[in-house]
Order: sequence, then structure tokens, then C-alpha cells
Amino acid sequence: AADLLRSELPEARVVVEGLLPEGATLLAGKPKIGKSWLALSRALAKAMGGEFLGHSLSEPGDVLYLALEDTDRRLQGRLRKLLGSDVRGYHAVAQMPERLHYTTRWARLDQGGLGDLGAWLQAHPQTSLVIVDTLKRIRAEYRGRGSAYDADYEAVMGLQQLAAEYSVAILILHHLRKQDSEDPLDLISGSLGLSGGVDNAWVIKRERGQSDAVLHVIGRDVEDAELALKFDAQEALWSAMGDAEDYRMSRERLEVMEVLRHSSEPLAPSEVAGMLGKSPGAVKKLMYLMSKDGLIRTARYGHYTVIGDSIRGNSGNSSDESESNSRHGAGLEGSQELPTSVPSGNSSVTLELAPNPRQDNGLRPEPKARVTGVTVDTTPDQDHPLSRGARRWYEETSDDD
Repeated sequence: AADLLRSELPEARVVVEGLLPEGATLLAGKPKIGKSWLALSRALAKAMGGEFLGHSLSEPGDVLYLALEDTDRRLQGRLRKLLGSDVRGYHAVAQMPERLHYTTRWARLDQGGLGDLGAWLQAHPQTSLVIVDTLKRIRAEYRGRGSAYDADYEAVMGLQQLAAEYSVAILILHHLRKQDSEDPLDLISGSLGLSGGVDNAWVIKRERGQSDAVLHVIGRDVEDAELALKFDAQEALWSAMGDAEDYRMSRERLEVMEVLRHSSEPLAPSEVAGMLGKSPGAVKKLMYLMSKDGLIRTARYGHYTVIGDSIRGNSGNSSDESESNSRHGAGLEGSQELPTSVPSGNSSVTLELAPNPRQDNGLRPEPKARVTGVTVDTTPDQDHPLSRGARRWYEETSDDD
């Protein structure tokens, strides 16, 4: 131990700051949920330089992508889509990912695959990332001898040792079990030998048909974290939405406000919970906090409604007329200024309201609105949910939106 303390050891290689250090990392998610798109975009970012999920990367490096569930044609289409090229063109992309290497076939680890991988890493010393898609296609077949834990542990142990030997990150794609659990590691298909045999784990959870997801990051060399992600099916891109808890809280508050806004009378938390399919106790606590933050108000004992001016602005209409216009998406035109009651210090958000059909896309109000000018000074209360929401909306809304 004394000799170890005196030693000068090289710094561990970090492929994605705060997310992916060197070592073996298991990426687990449900089938057909977008794991391969996430892994391929990660490979491109490393091979060509850039950011990944809002996190900075180290310098570009060689990447080996074992696309063992793909064909050349499918992988070509995915690459062209991610790079924004015309799928009909042969070399339409401006910059080619010359440092990204791939194969659709590889021997199983116990049949020479592990040795072949070691030889490839030795021949390509600039490699910093290897992606295995998926573990099922490369692991040794389980023949029923020994415990499932031992078999799972040995399935990833060789990759973990190889990652340490060559100071690379090996990202291993795998599936989740059907049963749900509060512990993300318990969601990984198989025994705990898999999570025990790797250095880190990424567990991505997304309900089928939903664009939002949570990425649980758990590891020995990274701090545990939960990131909110959104998947754009048209662009096939994952984007980071910030801390999962903050994003979840903002979304839940918006859902409550949406229900109250469309109700002709004040509602009790139990009624709101029934409409949202959520726990009455959790909704009651949430609505109490929202009332303390000035987002909703108590209309009568135990019943809440939205605070009209802080949501729709002061248009000069009567409250009944404004409520009616908001519900039906009609008649509100021109520019409106949100009042100074928005608790974000010194804020001015100008909205142009037009009788467009409502688009239920999270942060945009009803009827459809365009932000024409934003000045936000959130120094007095940067953590207020309205402050966070205003910043996120402003930063993520492009001119085209």
C-alpha cells in the first residue's frame, strides 16, 4: 500500500465527461427502444468530435462498432440519417467518419472473439471506444453448468479486463427484463452477475410510444446520475433535457396546470389525480407546493384553479372571455406581456398569440405561441420552477419553432 501511494499512475481516460470513463459499461434498455441509435450517435461523436448528450468529449479517437444485429444496408441508412445526408447520394455528407470502424460479424468471446478484439486494439492504439451491439451475439452460450450468476459474470469479465488493459471504454448493449423495479440494476435482464462484472451501467427507461426517457448512470468511476432524454424519431436523435428529477417535476406541474386550465370549475387534488391516473397523495402534495410557488391558487377549501394572469397574460378581456378563448384556441391576437408577478427577478416574456390549433408539446402554451423577445434575470431565484422553465423553453426553441 505504501508503494502504491508513492506511485505516479496515469490518469484514467474519460470518453464522455461525467458519463463514460474507461472500462466496461453496460447499456441496457427495452428492445426496439433506440439503444442502437444512441450507441451509433455516440460512436460518431467520438470518431468525428463534438458533444454527446450535452456532455463534452475528449479528443476524437478511433472507434470500433460491432453492429452484430445489423446489415450493411441498414447501417448505411442509419449513418446517413444521423449525418444528415441525402440517403440517395453516395457521398453526400460533407465530412466522412474516417475513424469509425465497423463489422457486422464477430466470433463469440469463448471462440476466439476476445483474442481477436485484443489483437485489434493492439493494432489500433488510438482506439478509445468499442461498442458491442449486442451482448447476446458475442457472449459464450450458457450450457446450464454452474450458476446463472457465474455465467453472467464471466460473460462480461473478459471485456472488463480488456478495457482495463488497453485503457478504452467498451459499451455493451443489452436488454431489460419485463418486470419493473425501483432499482435500475434490477431491471437488467439476467442475474446480478452482469452488473457486478462491469465497471458502470447505463439503464434507459422509456414507455413505448413516448419520446421522454430517463438514463440512469451508475458506476464505480462516475457519480450516480439520472438524465432526462428525449428521442426525436424523425431525426433519430437523442437529446439531453437536463436533470431527470427537475424535468419530471416540471412536466408533472404542466400536466396539473393543463387539467385545471381546461376545467370550468376549481378541482380537488383527488379529481386531478383521477384525470391524470396518478396517486392522489402525490398530486395533493404537488398541488400544495404549486400553490406556494404561485402557479395555482385555492378557489375554495381543498379546490384549486390556475392563476389566470400569470398563465395567459392580461389581454384586457374579462376572465370568463379569456378562459373561453384559451379553451377553444380562438380570438387572441397581438402581443401580450406576462405580468411582473412571474417570480424570476426581472423578467419580460412577450408572446404573440394566434388562433392556431393547439399543439400538446410540453412547454408551449395554448393557443400556439411564438416567443418574440425574452429578457430574463433570474439571479434572485434561479431555482424557481418558472425560472428554469423559461430558460429551458428559450434555449431549446429555435426560430422555426
